[in-house]
Amino acid sequence: MKSIGLLVSRADLTPAAFRDYYETRHADLAAQYFPFTRYIRNHLLDAAGAGADFHCYSEFWSDDVAALIAINQSPVGDLFRQDEARFMERTLNRPAMATEHAVAGSDDPATLCSRKRGLFLTRNSGTSDAEWLAALRQCGTDWQHASAGRIRRVVLDLVAPFPGRACPFDAVLQASFFKADETHDVTPRLPPAAVLQLHAWMDAMESVPASLLGNRRTDGPTHERDSKP
Repeated sequence: MKSIGLLVSRADLTPAAFRDYYETRHADLAAQYFPFTRYIRNHLLDAAGAGADFHCYSEFWSDDVAALIAINQSPVGDLFRQDEARFMERTLNRPAMATEHAVAGSDDPATLCSRKRGLFLTRNSGTSDAEWLAALRQCGTDWQHASAGRIRRVVLDLVAPFPGRACPFDAVLQASFFKADETHDVTPRLPPAAVLQLHAWMDAMESVPASLLGNRRTDGPTHERDSKP
């Protein structure tokens, strides 16, 4: 199972302070207590669009949903929420479910820090699920081809809000670049079904897979990095 979070910094913190606390304190706490099998924090660097009201697009994978629920309802969940309040505006965070599709290129298990560009999209009415998925897959493939070899991988997240919660986006296309300091890109031509709400350069910080609790609780394979759910 994959979920995502649009996470908002506390107003009194600089972007650097928010990122430092997340990476040096909070991410380690999450890796210790939650059964994640993969955990990525995408820190927004340069965002433009109506939806630019959050500071990190976090991605979480876990094979044990029951354990996640139980931990959230335990004293550990209270500890985690207290730590979130030290650097986040918790009431403004928006978690959601995500179905990930590997669109183009391949992942690199050795790359735990990379430059990404994210396109945060909403869906026009009148488009079937199959048409929506096919159109975004083609868009991502064209994006990689137009990059002249700069894009390593394109991934699509189809986003669905949790019950009773709202999420401003229906899909996120993410391009990972070979250069960790990449600043040049071409914006792909979006299909008529998609509306671009936000585009952002992001620094992706991934936890070492062996450090994650979900990968220490099983003797079998931990995560298929190039899976196509």
